[in-house]
Amino acid sequence: MFDLVLDKALEKVGSGKALALELDISAPELTRFRSGEIGMKINKLHKLLEISGLQITPAVERQNLINAALTFADLYKNKQ
Repeated sequence: MFDLVLDKALEKVGSGKALALELDISAPELTRFRSGEIGMKINKLHKLLEISGLQITPAVERQNLINAALTFADLYKNKQ
């Protein structure tokens, strides 16, 4: 899951070095986090999510959104 978060954050800031600076950690620490060697404090994870533009959503809420989208798609299809 955090690979996606890291990828999106890297996409936004442009480089691992820039992301490490944003998170106030060293570039090697970021590499070690990505490889699973070390963890990250919750405030850093929060900042990482903020930078990435992603959010963690409960599975039930996600399923409700999917069901709503499918219902709207069916209504649209039946209207035509």
